[in-house]
Amino acid sequence: MFKLQPTDRPLFVVLAAIVVLLAAVVLKQPKSDTQQAKGHYENADQREGQPDVLTLNATRSADGRTVEIQIPTEILQAAAQAEANAEDKDSGFIFSPDSWVAIFTLALTISTILLWQGGEKQAMLLRESIDKAEVSSERQLRAYVYLEIEARPYPPDKPDRYSIVFSITNTGSTWARNIVILRKVITNAATDADPFDELKAQKPEGGKILLGPGQVLKLQFGDIPTSIVPAIAAKTLTVDYVAWVKYEDTLSNPAILRQTQISQHLNGDAEGGVSFSYRPTHNCADDDCV
Repeated sequence: MFKLQPTDRPLFVVLAAIVVLLAAVVLKQPKSDTQQAKGHYENADQREGQPDVLTLNATRSADGRTVEIQIPTEILQAAAQAEANAEDKDSGFIFSPDSWVAIFTLALTISTILLWQGGEKQAMLLRESIDKAEVSSERQLRAYVYLEIEARPYPPDKPDRYSIVFSITNTGSTWARNIVILRKVITNAATDADPFDELKAQKPEGGKILLGPGQVLKLQFGDIPTSIVPAIAAKTLTVDYVAWVKYEDTLSNPAILRQTQISQHLNGDAEGGVSFSYRPTHNCADDDCV
């Protein structure tokens, strides 16, 4: 069922004003001839010098004689009153038939306008639903690039170092195209500096590449000899890994430049093991990256 919204109130007020004006015009009907005669004869007794008898002269066509007819005023008043009473009794309605036709036409017009507005609102809601469905579909199907850094002991039988592997994975359902990669290993960064700042001035490595749905690209990010792990654990040596990947997805038209950033710090322990922790900033994707 259509329901008037706050934005429809001006129109509703205008339509209501039209109804009131029409009703005022219909109600203000002129008195009938009978009512005018009734008023005339009711006031006849109040006039000074009013004759008690109405005299009419008529000429007969047969012989040309003039006949004088006298009718008492009381009889005329009684006849007018009876006619007015009969008319009031037979009326039954305040409005005339033409007035009811006008009111019905106006009501039909108002209903048509309101139905048209309701149709417009339904169409607008349908368009909004379609737009939301398209956005939702794009979010589900577009490319999403995920970055990961991990340390692998090497060689597996007698490891003497950690191989740092940088993985770029397209976790979306469509192609990621025009991929640009920036990455860097930063040692002994100043305590009050953000290692990612050094990456912003770096040129991209290689050319633009393409990554399919579910495809993983693994790149070597250097090695960490086991001999320096104690220094990392004692914090006399710091090692940070930062990377920035920019790409476009195949669904956006025009193309939208998307991005993923990662910034991690390498930790060491007394037993010679290593792990990564996320730095406070630059671990983000798309609009979350500042």
